[in-house]
Amino acid sequence: MKKEFKSKVKFDHVALHTTKEKMKESVAWYTQFLDGKVLHQDDSWSLIEGSGVKVALIIPEQHPPHVGFEITVEKYRSLKKKGRKFKLHRDGSESIYIVDPNGNNLEMVFWRNSYVQKAKSKIKKILGDYPIPDWSKSRFRQRK
Repeated sequence: MKKEFKSKVKFDHVALHTTKEKMKESVAWYTQFLDGKVLHQDDSWSLIEGSGVKVALIIPEQHPPHVGFEITVEKYRSLKKKGRKFKLHRDGSESIYIVDPNGNNLEMVFWRNSYVQKAKSKIKKILGDYPIPDWSKSRFRQRK
């Protein structure tokens, strides 16, 4: 295993193929099967959470079937410094795919919004009721 991936990761989701035509039916089935709730749903991608797991339903044209693992901000920064190119997704996450020795696709996911919310929560504990600025709309945002 390459040293750059040796770190603690946390299971995030499993992604299974479906078609646009079967998306609604598949979402209904997995929602019932997992006794879960729909976190996101559209014609090409859906995410269901239930029974302690998340299942993403994806179409083959956009993503390979895979297992997703959440990475820490430290690992994210380390991989970026090494030149790894992350793809920004519509849900605010960024990810890269790697392939294990058996040809299975693994997605390394960094949940930017989750990281920002955790940071804001820590700041709020320190500052109390003092207003926290929304840096995401700032003209001083970090450039890519």
